[in-house]
Amino acid sequence: MIDSGLNLPHEDMGLKGDTISGTNDSGTGNWFDHGGPHGTHVAGTIAALNNGIGVRNVIGTNPSMHIIKVFGVIHLI
Repeated sequence: MIDSGLNLPHEDMGLKGDTISGTNDSGTGNWFDHGGPHGTHVAGTIAALNNGIGVRNVIGTNPSMHIIKVFGVIHLI
């Protein structure tokens, strides 16, 4: 997933070190420090747990993911 990073401890994610990895783009910070909610939302659409909280993923399994953070912190007025 290429986006704003991931809120790794989010209750819907449930991704473990063996199923998730990431790459930091220059100047955006760590891929596991989200720059806003969009990256976590997209990751949830792809890989959220079916745990009765929030959303569930579209493929029905807990997939491996590689996060590439290209957007930094989003400042909203």
